[in-house]
Amino acid sequence: ARWTVKNSADLRIAATFGSVRVEQHDVLALESVADEAPQVTLAGAPQKVKLVDRKSLALSWQATDDYGLAEIALVLRAGDAEERRSLSKPHTQTKAEQGAFELSTQEAFFKRSHIPVEVTIQARDNDSVIGSKWGSSQAFIVIPPIVGEPEAKRHLALSQARDGLVDLLATRVSAAP
Repeated sequence: ARWTVKNSADLRIAATFGSVRVEQHDVLALESVADEAPQVTLAGAPQKVKLVDRKSLALSWQATDDYGLAEIALVLRAGDAEERRSLSKPHTQTKAEQGAFELSTQEAFFKRSHIPVEVTIQARDNDSVIGSKWGSSQAFIVIPPIVGEPEAKRHLALSQARDGLVDLLATRVSAAP
């Protein structure tokens, strides 16, 4: 006989001869060990990142599972909107996988979103008995710029450059004979 053990149980073997049932004296205790969701770590997470300060976001991740990994995905989520991109589909016997990915802050998902975006790495195991489970890393929270913030920063940089040039010119004019 063959069956799948989903919960811990006591196994007792019996034979039936007509209307007579003969049970084995000793009992075999079976302990079910539940398959856990994959463990995923994302270097530097959790962290809040301002979109206006970065051109890209470096993501270095590592995923492990006790029975094997089926898929690794990059997940971008802002409110109800979600975008999932497959990063890796390792061989089903692979129990550990790691990698790195550079995410540009010029992505269309960031430009469409005006609320913070949660960036995570998720891993799916290959549990064919109960069903696949997803494990998720902690998140980078990418905060979009405030309305007018990039323009204000450019204006401030231009003002500082102009002030520097005026100060330089002032020292040269006052030093002239």
